[in-house]
Amino acid sequence: MPKHNEPQYKTKANAKGVIYAYTRVDGQQVALGRAGEAAWDKYLSVLDEWRAHAAERAYHEGARLTVGELAERYLDHELERANEGLVHRTTYLAARAAVEALIESHAAMPAARFGPKALGEIQRRLVHTLCKTRSGRHRAVANPPTLSRTEVNRRVNGIRRLFRWGVSQEVVPSQTLLTCSKEERSEAIAIFLIDCCFTSQDS
Repeated sequence: MPKHNEPQYKTKANAKGVIYAYTRVDGQQVALGRAGEAAWDKYLSVLDEWRAHAAERAYHEGARLTVGELAERYLDHELERANEGLVHRTTYLAARAAVEALIESHAAMPAARFGPKALGEIQRRLVHTLCKTRSGRHRAVANPPTLSRTEVNRRVNGIRRLFRWGVSQEVVPSQTLLTCSKEERSEAIAIFLIDCCFTSQDS
């Protein structure tokens, strides 16, 4: 959840100089009483409740949002950052390559259902994907090579970043990111299998 959206602990003094604490929840001011330990405890209770509701909202929205819709929002975000000079344009192009790998077979899937199995399927498909230039043409028309292991891993990690962004925007439940991260536990096995594929292709 974006930290800047969370209710903040604030204080103000009344006409007599007494300092009171308050916070804002969804635009509404919530009084916490006189500033001090009791007010802070009340604030933490309000914050916990807000976080629980925010997680529930993310879960329900993520259940409706498709992978394709999430990918479109993410690409718009990355393009905006590139146009504003916040990131190099190659960062946007890398994000676009990752999105293309994602939506080729999973665009209609609910974003909340995307997990290690789907990510593994994409990774295995990328191993056999032919290299293309930025214009979309194959690098060698007669006998185009497949993506390198480094590029395969780069695109898979790009998909993880996409879902991490979705969680930060509260449109994908955090559990989706956790399940995708579990794939990293078998990273060594995945790399070994990819190495075997490349070795067999080179022989």
